[in-house]
Amino acid sequence: KGYVNIRGKLYLIADMRRIMGFETTEYGKNSRLILFKPHVADSFGIIVESIGDTVQVNEDEIFDRRKGEKNVSKEIMERRKDSANVGIGVCKLEKELMVAVNPSNIVKKVMSFVENEIGEQQIG
Repeated sequence: KGYVNIRGKLYLIADMRRIMGFETTEYGKNSRLILFKPHVADSFGIIVESIGDTVQVNEDEIFDRRKGEKNVSKEIMERRKDSANVGIGVCKLEKELMVAVNPSNIVKKVMSFVENEIGEQQIG
């Protein structure tokens, strides 16, 4: 998406909709910027449409649909590998579903995208 200067420090900002494979949209008053802690990625953040409540769940409450899958084609496995498995599972809350994501994998996916873009620009 771009860069943002916060307290004199530049952060690379990625669009979470694009990371998850959705079309980008205009952001509104509920849009939020999430900055990652340095142990995940230094000077990196994502922009999201909104943030709900903070919810604490146990790891065993997160359903990983990939566990136990059989007969998955090589094409699907390769696509998952390319997407860096951003979504690690789904957790059923009282009235909705929550997608659990791995912040380190978000960074991997963005860096892969950046490397591909740079490679294409050097070829072209």
